[in-house]
Amino acid sequence: MKENLEKDRKNLEEEQNQLSKKMNQLKLSKEKLELIQKDLLKQKSNSESIVSQLNSIEENKKGLIVKLDKEKTQNQQEISKLVDFNDKAREQIDNFIKEQINNNKPSKPDEDKNQGNSSGFIRPVSGPITCAYGPRTHPITGAQGFHHGVDIGAGYGTAIKAAQSGYVVTATYNSIYGNMVILSHGNGVQTVYAHAQSLNVSQGQQVKQGQTIAYVGSTGMSTGPHLHFEVRINGSVVSPMSYIQ
Repeated sequence: MKENLEKDRKNLEEEQNQLSKKMNQLKLSKEKLELIQKDLLKQKSNSESIVSQLNSIEENKKGLIVKLDKEKTQNQQEISKLVDFNDKAREQIDNFIKEQINNNKPSKPDEDKNQGNSSGFIRPVSGPITCAYGPRTHPITGAQGFHHGVDIGAGYGTAIKAAQSGYVVTATYNSIYGNMVILSHGNGVQTVYAHAQSLNVSQGQQVKQGQTIAYVGSTGMSTGPHLHFEVRINGSVVSPMSYIQ
C-alpha cells in the first residue's frame, strides 16, 4: 500500500508539473493574443485614418477639378478677348498706315519717282532678325496672328537709316507702333519704321538712302528695344526679306 501511495504521489506531482506547464503556455498564448489584438486595433485605426485621408484627397481632387474647369473657361474667355484685341489692333494700325499713305501724298508728282523696286534697299539697322515676317504668337497679347514685318534687334539709341531714298509720309506717334516713320519710295512702295525712341525727320521731308531718320527704342506695344520694319505696296504688307537680306 505504501508503495502504491508513493507511486500515486509521484503521478500527481507529474500531472501537477504538466498542468503548470500548460498554464504557463496558456498565459503566454493569452499575452500573444492580446498583443495581436492590440496590433489589429492599431491597424484598424490606421486603416480608418488612411480611408479618411483618401476621402479627403478625393474631395480635394473634385474641388480642384471644378476650380481648373472654371479657370479653363476664364482662360478661354481671356484668350478670346486677346485674339479680338490683337485683331482690332492689327486692323487699327493697318488702317492708320493706309490713311497716312493716302492722305499725305507728295505735293509734287516728281517727289514720288524714286526707285520703287526690290533692288537697292539696305537694312535700316545692323542686327539679327529677332522675329520674322509671317505667322507668330504675339509677345504681349499671346494671341496667334500674323507679323506684318520683321523685328531687328538693336540697342536703345541705335541710328535707324532710310532703307531707300524717298519722302516722309509721316513721322508721328501711334499707341501701337509708338514713334514711327513711313517713307514712300515711288511706284507704290513704302517702308515703315516703328517703336523708335525718337524721330529725326518730319512729314514731307525728302531723305536719302542711309540717312538717319530715327533712333531705336521700345515705344508703343513693345517688349524691348528693336526696330519693327515693314515694306508695303500701296499700303498692303509684303515680305521685307525680298528687299533686305
